Parts: sequence; C-alpha cells; structure tokens
Amino acid sequence: MYIEIDPSGGKWWRLKYRFNGKEKRISLGVYPDVSLAMARKKRDAFRTLIRKGIDPSQRIKEEKAAQRAEETRQLAASRFKLESDGGLTLQLRNRCLALTPVETMELRSFLDATRPELPKEMPCL
Repeated sequence: MYIEIDPSGGKWWRLKYRFNGKEKRISLGVYPDVSLAMARKKRDAFRTLIRKGIDPSQRIKEEKAAQRAEETRQLAASRFKLESDGGLTLQLRNRCLALTPVETMELRSFLDATRPELPKEMPCL
C-alpha cells in the first residue's frame, strides 16, 4: 500500500497486488478524504478477497455494473408506471402521457409483433 501523488497535487491511496501472475493496482480512495486507518481497512478487505481467489478490481467492476443496471432500472420504473386498471403512464422530461388500458394492450401487441425487427441500438430522435 502506498500513496500516489500526482504533479497537479492529487493524492490517492493505492494497493499493488498480483493476481494470476499479473501485477495490478487498485485505488483505496483519495487522501485526505480517506484516512490511513480507512485505507488499511480497505487493503485488508482486498487482501482477504485475493486469498479467496477473487480479483478485487474485477469485483469492483461487477459491483459498479450492477449499480448502473439498478439505476437504469429505477429510472425506467420512475418513467413508466403501470396503473392498477391496466393503463400506462409515461413520464418523459416535462411531458406526461397517459394511455388507457386498451391503448396499453395495443401498444404491447405492437411491441411484441415488432420485437425481432428492432435493431439492437435505437437512435435517439
């Protein structure tokens, strides 16, 4: 464990380690936001993962990906609300569109029918 000082003045706690024969390093936090005691606790936690055969940097990447997926899901959940009567409400920026239950079923049928034809990435209009 060491502290890396950037020429611009930034300071980071870093941990160098080897995993599967490769040297890697990981940030433990920004100094002084992360104290020496906190950096040591993080170091010990990462060492425990390494002993168990888990790459800490890969674990962090997976956790961040899961967090982004959850944020995306929550954003979608806040934009689209299925009402108890079967209607659908869409919130797009400052506009709100409310579909009746019949319109919702028609939209669902349309989306199901066209699903295989949709490109993987839809361009934003």
